[in-house]
Amino acid sequence: MTARRDPPVINLVNPMNCLNSWLGDRVDMAFRCVNNGGDGGFKFFCERDEDDSRQTEEASIRIGSFNITPSEFYLYAGNAIDVYVSFNPESEGQLQENLILACDNQTSEFYKVNGYGA
Repeated sequence: MTARRDPPVINLVNPMNCLNSWLGDRVDMAFRCVNNGGDGGFKFFCERDEDDSRQTEEASIRIGSFNITPSEFYLYAGNAIDVYVSFNPESEGQLQENLILACDNQTSEFYKVNGYGA
C-alpha cells in the first residue's frame, strides 16, 4: 500500500487582468489563489525558456511589462494566498504574457497576465 495525498485544487482567475495603465506608470493588482483540495507546492515558470533564463529574482518573475510575486508558494488545504502582479507597460496597446503554474504533483496549468498600455 502506498501513501497518496489528495491533489490540490486551486482557484485563480485566468487571465489575471491588470486593466489599464499609462506608459511609464504602474498598476498593482492582487489576485486571490485559493486551494480547495490537498496540500501542494506551486511555482510559476515563463512559457518560453529564454524568458525563464533571464530571471534574476528568487521571489518574483519579470516577464514583459509584468512582475509576478511570489513566484513560488506552498498552499495547505483550505488556505489562500494573494498573487501580486505589477503592470508597468513599456508600449501602447493590449499586452499579454503566458505563464505556467506547475505543482509538485507533476501537473501544470497555463495562465495569462494581460493589461492595456495607454
